[in-house]
Amino acid sequence: MGSRSPPHPLKPGVAERIEGTWWCPVTPDRTLLLGGPQARAAAQSTDTKIVDLTSGLAALALIGPMANELLARFCAIDVRPQTTPVKGFRPGSVARTPGYLLRTREQELLILVGAALGSYLWEVVADAAEHLGGGPVA
Repeated sequence: MGSRSPPHPLKPGVAERIEGTWWCPVTPDRTLLLGGPQARAAAQSTDTKIVDLTSGLAALALIGPMANELLARFCAIDVRPQTTPVKGFRPGSVARTPGYLLRTREQELLILVGAALGSYLWEVVADAAEHLGGGPVA
């Protein structure tokens, strides 16, 4: 059974998770798909142009009851539940660089930036987490 497409049209600011793939609307004409091999299969099941960004983005998950507070230390994207509920997707400035934020669960945020800035993002998050009594888990 192949992956099915998301409900059309996708709502701006709201990602849809279908069969293990996150469909994240960036603009009305662009959607970022996040997932394993099934994401490529899902994209191929639609009549769209596919651009593989696998090596173009770095991703980091902030997990736990202090995820929102940790994010606030280096990012101005509003992640209060009424603004960014579960499945909320926000493009914006992450650690002073263009990026994306997806709330995958109640206490889990996925942040994405350009791959060249992955190491920088790791350092920024680790430094902010240390001040909150936390730290990275590899």
